[in-house]
Amino acid sequence: MSDRRSDGEQVLGETREILSCQVAGTEFGLPMTQLREVVDLVEIVRVQQGSGLAEGIINYRGSVIPVVDARKALGLAPVPYCVDAHIVITDTGGEKTGLIVDQVLDVFAVAGDAIERPGSRVPLRQFVSGIAKLDDRLLMILDLERLLGQQAVGELPDLARGTEEGGAESGRDDDRTTLRQRAVELSKPVELARDQLGDMVTMVCFTLSQGAYAIRADFTREIVLPPPMTPIPCTPDSIVGAVNIRGVIMPVLGLATMLGLERTAQAANPNARVLVGEVKGALLGMLVDGVLGIFEVSSQDIVPALGAIEMQTVGLIEGEFDYQGRPTCVVDAPAVLGEIEALDAAAAGIGNGPTGSPRQGASYD
Repeated sequence: MSDRRSDGEQVLGETREILSCQVAGTEFGLPMTQLREVVDLVEIVRVQQGSGLAEGIINYRGSVIPVVDARKALGLAPVPYCVDAHIVITDTGGEKTGLIVDQVLDVFAVAGDAIERPGSRVPLRQFVSGIAKLDDRLLMILDLERLLGQQAVGELPDLARGTEEGGAESGRDDDRTTLRQRAVELSKPVELARDQLGDMVTMVCFTLSQGAYAIRADFTREIVLPPPMTPIPCTPDSIVGAVNIRGVIMPVLGLATMLGLERTAQAANPNARVLVGEVKGALLGMLVDGVLGIFEVSSQDIVPALGAIEMQTVGLIEGEFDYQGRPTCVVDAPAVLGEIEALDAAAAGIGNGPTGSPRQGASYD
């Protein structure tokens, strides 16, 4: 394998999109350009006496790929998996590998000049391509080619040695059932013919009031922990406040309130996130209860959300799809922005969006 550290542009070049995840209590970054999808932990077929890092194999969209425990790959002590863990599907040099992480945290952009090469004494330096200097912390960005290139991870173990199924190690029967059901869903192959499949759409999936929702990744700029918010007087209940994210002031929308759902108290919810959306050059923060993952769905699988939404959300939901047996409503980002502009215009000229009529029943402080 070539030494990618000699290629300075890999570390110090243009703005990079990073997925942050947690492994053994430490936050790491993964370059989005080398990621295909984030899925819930599924049942893993383990191979007895297997060599290398591979924990086992899974059927990913009709293809058998190896799965690696990030803890073990980093030289950390492995622990039994939790059913809430995730598998990040990576693609390095055309080879797909599943990487098990404890938790997926955020997605954000990092300017090239905010990333520097790791020094010779940085822990895990051999697996770190750069260190991002964020506003409130440092983030080690993993070099996936080095991390997954140890001991030929991409070579699938010999199934003749015997296999056993696992995941959420020796967990409860209901956990094993959940993992097996997820594995069945993940194994469904993606047809290559686009006229049969339709275009693939990348979605960011999140929760609101215990329900599953999604927004097209094209409209999502980054995902961040909720920063301090400044209340904005004389605005609708759906506007939580204003925030400063990387020097840009933007309003934050409580999506749950706008969709007529019960909003979870932010202080009591450590999983809350702000999705930073960008539509027609305008930035808008959207407060959600938690992020489930990032994945692809066929455009043909998105159907009208008939009977699944309240009248208050008509025009704000573009459709729904089934993900792992769970109905997931797709929020129409341009429609949400248009609604905010209309509410701003109606609220005594607050904001400079175009005029319009607010949704009937909207209330103001």
